[in-house]
Amino acid sequence: AGVDSSQSVTFPIAFATTPEVVLTAVTGSPFSELKGVSVASLTPTGFVLWMNRTTAVATTVGWSAVD
Repeated sequence: AGVDSSQSVTFPIAFATTPEVVLTAVTGSPFSELKGVSVASLTPTGFVLWMNRTTAVATTVGWSAVD
């Protein structure tokens, strides 16, 4: 079973329009534990980051946003 988790992200400075966001996940076991990361509720001020893992192993997700 997958472990879903989410985190709200607020941009340091709001964009004039809704930006494009790219995510990069960093974990010790990328294909056996991490199933995916995605962006939801994207607005000019932020987004919700969703992640699905098979375990609760710590995972860092970097992001960048451009308009």
